[in-house]
Amino acid sequence: MKSKMNNSSDLDREYLHRLGLRMQSELNDIKRTPHACARELNWNLNDVEDVLAGRASRELASELKEVLLAQYPISPRDLAVQRNQETNGITISRMFESKASARIFDREDPQLGKSPYYEYRDTAMTPLSPFRPEWIRPLRVVTDDDSANERVVLNYGHFLHQITFFAGPVNFYHKQGPRTICTPMNFGDTNYIPPFVPHSFASRKSDDDGLIVAVTFGGNAKAALDELSLLDEEQLRRAIQTFTPQQSSKNEHRLIDETFILRDLASEKSEVPASAGSELLGGSETTFVRHSGEHSFAAKGSGERGPHLEKGASSPPEIGANSYIYFAPAAEDRLDGERLPGIETYKGVYLFNPSSRRAQLTWQRRGRTFTEFLEPHDSAYVEPMTPFSLIGEDERLELFLVSVPTRLTSATLLELSYFDRLDRVIAETTPWFKV
Repeated sequence: MKSKMNNSSDLDREYLHRLGLRMQSELNDIKRTPHACARELNWNLNDVEDVLAGRASRELASELKEVLLAQYPISPRDLAVQRNQETNGITISRMFESKASARIFDREDPQLGKSPYYEYRDTAMTPLSPFRPEWIRPLRVVTDDDSANERVVLNYGHFLHQITFFAGPVNFYHKQGPRTICTPMNFGDTNYIPPFVPHSFASRKSDDDGLIVAVTFGGNAKAALDELSLLDEEQLRRAIQTFTPQQSSKNEHRLIDETFILRDLASEKSEVPASAGSELLGGSETTFVRHSGEHSFAAKGSGERGPHLEKGASSPPEIGANSYIYFAPAAEDRLDGERLPGIETYKGVYLFNPSSRRAQLTWQRRGRTFTEFLEPHDSAYVEPMTPFSLIGEDERLELFLVSVPTRLTSATLLELSYFDRLDRVIAETTPWFKV
């Protein structure tokens, strides 16, 4: 056996504590007490109890984790505890850090063979954040809005959903059926791009003027990749037909409890017409929102000079991602020096400062208040249920904001509303009965 002592850092101790809680919860699910577990695995009972309590070394905890996965019907995903970062609720990525991750990719060019197409830079994200946002500079410059411009090279689309902020004059190109469509975009415009829709971007002026922030994120499908990998395409189509509301309404007599499709096993044919399935799998449309101010609301009932958000492009409601322009008031606009109203959400929040001035970011976490400045092109990830507020240091500022559900979805919260012991959901510290 490995050393029992836990002499790790605070972050390691926090990780080992959370891992122990997860192991305790999984042992409860398969009805194993620590004593039963130790006996079946031929382990020392004190070692098992130390791991479950977060007192053991990382080596001993990792060893027990591997033995549990080998011996019991526990999914590795259920014991996949991420080692957290020391964030105090918000992770800030500075422009110089983002710039250090810069990489340039070439694409085909009819004039040059291949030439630089995009410059990518990473922005604020953590292992647990629900998005993978990129600062992107389109390096290919066009002088028209022709959707057939031969210098524009579309990608193949990607698995992740995307909400895009436009911070300059950039053309957006995307496939709609057999057609390619070009849409000129400007500062403050947004769009939502569904998965696997081929698309591209090109600057309309010099390569220093065009800029986008592409906030890509996975929905429930990403969380279910393990289960999806066990299905073939036909099985997946049948599953989608079963649970799609439009399909259920068309074929109510063929469904049992809106769940089960009647099937002829001899012929392996579904009672649901195949043609409907192909329509359902067509995906959602690309959406655009102009920077118009038509969908604006105040933050927590603040006055006219307080912060407010203007809604931009959104994903379909089932996915739950929204974009906004956050209008941060100038410091001098704070009324009577009172505390500036803040906002919070159960979703993960991405912030990007596209302006040339810095913004003051204030937030609270576990009874403490923190303040940092977001310099130009800095970005931040705000963890769920972390209240925050933004003000412009010298003037009113416009910042980009995207909210994306984590696995803490609205459906999850609705389910949890029926639970009597939320403390045991968060931290299962005891077996399911008194031993």
